[in-house]
Amino acid sequence: MRNRQSSRPATLAGLLAIGALAIAGCGSSDSEGSSDKGTIDGSWKGTFTQSGVEDFEGYVEIDTLRAGMVSGTVFYPSIDGSGACSGVVIYKGRNGDDYLFTEEIITSENPNCAKRGQVKVTPVDDGSAIKYSWSSGSRSSVGDLQEWDD
Repeated sequence: MRNRQSSRPATLAGLLAIGALAIAGCGSSDSEGSSDKGTIDGSWKGTFTQSGVEDFEGYVEIDTLRAGMVSGTVFYPSIDGSGACSGVVIYKGRNGDDYLFTEEIITSENPNCAKRGQVKVTPVDDGSAIKYSWSSGSRSSVGDLQEWDD
């Protein structure tokens, strides 16, 4: 377990680079794009709950908020004891206090990890925590995440 966590930042950095190339290669011509800088940028970790599976740990890094672009990375060391999943989040915009993303899983050791989902991130307290709400079809999970220095 220790080795996996110590290599996590390199894995996330690699995923962010791959995701940025993938999005750039999609032919997006929105060079202006809107940019939001908010209280959700940074590194976050916490516990997620999802119906039908045991609670699981997750890490989220949000680096930038530019509409239509890869904004950060996600890493779930193990969901339901079936292996890790990691990917990117793509910023869509805001709805009031909520920041909206699409989460795309790029690498997965877990056959039950959904490849894509919609995410709502809401800052809580004094900005030192976020609520990360994910959904895909009838599946959903919620994580209460705290700031984390990697």
